[in-house]
Amino acid sequence: MNTPLINVHTHHPEEAGLSIRNIIWPQESITPSFEFVSLGIHPWYIPKDWEMQLDRMKEHVHNLHVVAIGEAGLDKVCPTPLPLQMEVFKAQVQLAETTQKPLIIHCVKAYQEILQIKQQQTPTMPWILHGYNKKPELARQLIQKGLLLSFGKDLLFKPSVQESFRVCPEGSYFLETDDQDGLFLQDLYEKAALLRKIPMEKLAENIYLRFCKIFKRSL
Repeated sequence: MNTPLINVHTHHPEEAGLSIRNIIWPQESITPSFEFVSLGIHPWYIPKDWEMQLDRMKEHVHNLHVVAIGEAGLDKVCPTPLPLQMEVFKAQVQLAETTQKPLIIHCVKAYQEILQIKQQQTPTMPWILHGYNKKPELARQLIQKGLLLSFGKDLLFKPSVQESFRVCPEGSYFLETDDQDGLFLQDLYEKAALLRKIPMEKLAENIYLRFCKIFKRSL
């Protein structure tokens, strides 16, 4: 296969293909060996001095390796108070707009809040909801509102997630391994091609072209 496989969200830098390595600020730092990086304050790890840390993060977001902001988002099973999560998320939405970089979103049981913020903020940069594992009805709603969905391990085994992937229009999805040990990007691509009933090379080409357009990479 000639087309590189795109992993739009991972925590494992050693993976094959073109991977966007997630850096959780301020716990982690950018390493020059990471070709593509997303940099953001995760809702689970919002520091008490988050405004100062966000200012520090801004010093790094123009690094050529940083291609996205995030993962940022909302999580209702997280001990961090939701109003604080929303404040930090909105600040990163604005950072994505200022830097003209896509936003990679973590969302747990807060989809309506995400959509409400999107309606209020009217962002111009793409929003990519990572690790989508819900039903097709919600997938349709999110895509209709302009979000892109990224699918991980549940695509291999969960019928409702497979159906969600099937209903995604071409141009609205990515694939990822996230933090899963033993999950291979190649397996995800093979399953995705099977579900969409297209050759794997065609699927890879579609995702690669999408990646180049959204993340402003040359072909």
